Amino acid sequence: WWPERRATYREAAYDFPLHLEKAPEELWAIFLPRLAMSVAVFVNGNFIGDGGRLERPLSRNANRPLLFNIPTGMLRAGENSVRVRLVVGRTFPGILDPPYIGPQKVLQLWFDARHAFQVIVPQGVAVASIAVALLILGVFVRRDTEGANAWFAAALILWAVALIQGVLRDAPLPARQWEFVGVASHAAVVYRPIRAF
Repeated sequence: WWPERRATYREAAYDFPLHLEKAPEELWAIFLPRLAMSVAVFVNGNFIGDGGRLERPLSRNANRPLLFNIPTGMLRAGENSVRVRLVVGRTFPGILDPPYIGPQKVLQLWFDARHAFQVIVPQGVAVASIAVALLILGVFVRRDTEGANAWFAAALILWAVALIQGVLRDAPLPARQWEFVGVASHAAVVYRPIRAF
């Protein structure tokens, strides 16, 4: 969504018609590869799931793919409808990539790959960064007369905060403060003090 739209609207409903020659005999699902910020999904008027809180503070799903199983028997032969209710925050763009609807076992593979890349890997890197920072602080900082190891450990911790800020669904702070933490941690990681000689 453009900033002008976000200034006026906070949510929208997207309707997707789905025609089926026959009702599926296996479990089907809806896969949302990319969105911002939170959604609720309905099939034929029935609620099947959401991405968390739809009221302030919104759940943050900008870096999280979502997969919703459609209960067996909910889809029928003929016309079906899928509605995605998207809710966005004032400072975040409204994003909804086209949803995928199909057999759950196929979409689960797509979801797992994207979830691993977008959520699990950043979380693992964040944990490893914190572990290395603590190791550096515990072992090397006493021997460091110029403070290079302390600066490196601080940069690793800030990098971990930046990664976690991007994948944490429910922020521990109000939205504006949490967004400031993310921007500040990114900026601090790239900051390099200049020493005069």
